[in-house]
Amino acid sequence: MTRRYGGVFKFCWIFLASMIWLNTGCLGRWFSSAPTPVPIKAVYLFQGHAELSLRDLQAHPEIVVVNTFDELEQHSHQKVALWIDKSATPSKHEVWLNAAPQEYYPIVLVGYSNTLYSFRDLLGLCCFAGPPLDKTMLEPGFSVIQRVETSDPTYPYATFIEGYDQTPTVETILALTNDLLEGKLISTSPAEEAGDNGGY
Repeated sequence: MTRRYGGVFKFCWIFLASMIWLNTGCLGRWFSSAPTPVPIKAVYLFQGHAELSLRDLQAHPEIVVVNTFDELEQHSHQKVALWIDKSATPSKHEVWLNAAPQEYYPIVLVGYSNTLYSFRDLLGLCCFAGPPLDKTMLEPGFSVIQRVETSDPTYPYATFIEGYDQTPTVETILALTNDLLEGKLISTSPAEEAGDNGGY
């Protein structure tokens, strides 16, 4: 009788030791490993109708989609590209958009290719000059800007500003803003510096 219970007791110890090995050994570490989180590259804000394909956005986990400016701010503690759909404009958050550090992030207005209208009239970005625009003449597309800090903190300089008269797509905009985040696009054309496309 004692031998039988001793065998059961020994079996229980072997089983318990095996479970501990599974939880702490190589096999346990393999099962418990979590997928590496994808770094955020862009935050896209829209309200109502989105100019970009939501299906295409779902294929890019590096893009966070939000519906309020508060959510946009929450995801902007690290340097990311800020994509703002025309459906979320005119913006009442120009103070935040013109404050560091986010004023030095790549900013995209999705919906219009005219940079003056996009950044001065819809987003209220600093330091744009030019006459009022005829809204009936505006072309669809998207606009991109990258600003950097200068010796005057109230007057940032645009190192890149461009309007694109084409259908906006997730892939096209993501490629541009990724290049800006990596410092690959840093020059502004002379025409834009002179203000021909609504530049500074």
